[in-house]
Amino acid sequence: MKVQYLKPEVPVEKAKKNIQTHLQTWLSKCFFYRKKLYSIELVYLPYFVFPYTLESKSLRGEIQGFVGIETYEKQAAILPAGQETFEADSTTLPLLPVGEEIKEKHAYNLVYQEAFKKEKKRSSIKLQVNSPFLLYVPYYVGYLKGKETDIMAADGLSGNLQYDMKDAILKAFLKESQLIKPG
Repeated sequence: MKVQYLKPEVPVEKAKKNIQTHLQTWLSKCFFYRKKLYSIELVYLPYFVFPYTLESKSLRGEIQGFVGIETYEKQAAILPAGQETFEADSTTLPLLPVGEEIKEKHAYNLVYQEAFKKEKKRSSIKLQVNSPFLLYVPYYVGYLKGKETDIMAADGLSGNLQYDMKDAILKAFLKESQLIKPG
């Protein structure tokens, strides 16, 4: 299986600013009670990515794209087609995928559900999901300090905060720490 990664498209300063701005809102002050961003780093989470081809009467043609399924929490994302990827190696991307490889059937169902939101008749959707490849997606992880320590993630491609990625990132860090053997 080939292993690829995406380079971040936003600078760390933008991710840092987005996290700091979020922490200054009144609602965040209630939930994060005086937490401050004290550090930020770039990490890559592994996704199994399935190329797909979708045809539908409502789409008036064929769409090719990618559905990615993150390996720690099994969260799905429809990824943009045409995104430039780069060859990866273990020194570039130390976080390993966990669990069994995700089956094509699972990816098929995710793409089909997305397409069916717009399509009234199921019979008019033709979907082909191909074999997956491993893709590492960049996230900026902000470390917050206050009464308690916490983390917050920002997407490395858009800079948007990703609240739902916290558990996946924590599991990835835990898995990595279990692989490191003391002295």
